[in-house]
Amino acid sequence: MLAIAKANDNEPRGLEVAVAERTNAPGTWGVEAIDTGSEGEIYVALFSGPDAEARAKAYATFAYGLPSSPTNT
Repeated sequence: MLAIAKANDNEPRGLEVAVAERTNAPGTWGVEAIDTGSEGEIYVALFSGPDAEARAKAYATFAYGLPSSPTNT
């Protein structure tokens, strides 16, 4: 299960974003954003290889404006 955190109270799309290591693929980190302000679209970006965790966190910060705490999915 992902720990979900609101990206930003001012975010017009109402995104909920999480960064987590995939339990079914150790070493693979994902950024998942759920658009709760519309039809519930889910956007996923996966990172693997060297520095996958750091790259996923950097992407979440860049794309959604927040650092996220990692949890296992």
